[in-house]
Amino acid sequence: MLILGVGIIYARLERRTTNGKSASCTRADLISGRCGTIWGAVTDPNALAGMAGLQNRVGRQFDMTYRFHDIDDQIPTDDERRAVRAGLILHIDIAAQLFTDPQRPITWREVASGAFDNDLLNQARGIASLGAPVFLTFDHEPDQAARRARGTAADYVAAWRHIHALYARAGVTNVIWTWVVTGYPSSITTASAMWPGNSYVDWIGWEAYNASGCKSGYPTIRKSESFAASVLPFYNWLHRDGPKHGVDIRKPMMISEAGSAVVDGGASLSAAWYRAIPGVLARIPEVRAITLWDRPGHGACHYRFDAQPAVVRAVTAAMSATPHTRTR
Repeated sequence: MLILGVGIIYARLERRTTNGKSASCTRADLISGRCGTIWGAVTDPNALAGMAGLQNRVGRQFDMTYRFHDIDDQIPTDDERRAVRAGLILHIDIAAQLFTDPQRPITWREVASGAFDNDLLNQARGIASLGAPVFLTFDHEPDQAARRARGTAADYVAAWRHIHALYARAGVTNVIWTWVVTGYPSSITTASAMWPGNSYVDWIGWEAYNASGCKSGYPTIRKSESFAASVLPFYNWLHRDGPKHGVDIRKPMMISEAGSAVVDGGASLSAAWYRAIPGVLARIPEVRAITLWDRPGHGACHYRFDAQPAVVRAVTAAMSATPHTRTR
């Protein structure tokens, strides 16, 4: 249902010159994936005020803000409307959980059955009222082990397709359907079974984190890994095995969340992680968007790069080095 048209989505990115810069990249080109790099952020607080503060510290404007909602939430919020008016692109995730009753588990099968259609239609109308393209994801990270209680891979696919059909019947034409999985090597088999199908997805997304052992509870710089090591396993799987699972790898791709945990003594390694982003993206030209996670993380670890001057400088350098034109 991409408003810019299916033909544009599949256009390969020919506007880069030999020095890697973008010749003439408009906002429409950014959104369609034709040229440039969309830079997004998740801030703390994750609101327009948080984005403004981050932009001041980085000295660059971001293009996109990633917001998270439950299936019965109001979409968009007043702050999200202001963000769109300010020229930001919205990426919205709708989780299979209830804002009004967070203790009540819901399943993907319930979603596919139409049990939440009234809520979903209200959200669809709200998104349509924005009059601007919106990246939309249903229940990001469905390949997480924690999501298994919500159903099978087939249940997830049925729920995605049901919501896609619901938006189509409602006449919503400004949604860019963005499939987002973790992309972790340990969950690739699960993720591959959750592909909704080429007719139901416009962009392909996954995550790239340098957790430095934070998830295990023993953070250390010895467990740090590069941006390339974080992002390439799923990219390589897509190109090697994705077509076997019906994935059209000509679609634009995004790194939906990206961040390097800041651990004791590791600021220089985190700075190097962010500074390496442009060089890696130049090697994987299908990836046209990346959203940085500037929020707390696991336990004592955090991904608040804006509190580290060396890391902030690295982010500024990375954004400056990519073909990047923010046009309202």
